[in-house]
Amino acid sequence: MTKVKELVNNKQVELDRLTDVCESYLDDINILSQAVDYLLQQRSEGKLSQVHGGQFRLEGEDILLKEGYPLEVLIEDNGVTGWQIGRLMFDHTKDEYYFIGHGSKRYMLKPGMLAAVRLQSIYGQSSCQSHHS
Repeated sequence: MTKVKELVNNKQVELDRLTDVCESYLDDINILSQAVDYLLQQRSEGKLSQVHGGQFRLEGEDILLKEGYPLEVLIEDNGVTGWQIGRLMFDHTKDEYYFIGHGSKRYMLKPGMLAAVRLQSIYGQSSCQSHHS
């Protein structure tokens, strides 16, 4: 009977440890899951154009972009060109839109820049609108 109790105690310790590990990494697992879900969405790419009020739209999809919208922009930084995933933000003091990418670095948006959106994200966001001509 002592051996049975010992086995039960060992299994409980193992179960407790697994539970602790799962709880410790739950936020990381959720972040990973959200990132994978985002990256699996259909991606539409086009040039940015500026419209009334300084807002930008993505040509081709004719999507009007607003503050907080997830966005991917082709950025040249220190001579290196590459895609960055981030968000469109609005500077209320300067009354202009900018992009926040990797490391929270700000990039001013300009008409003609190449950008992309994940179409499923756009229709689930309240901070963006789609306008079709």
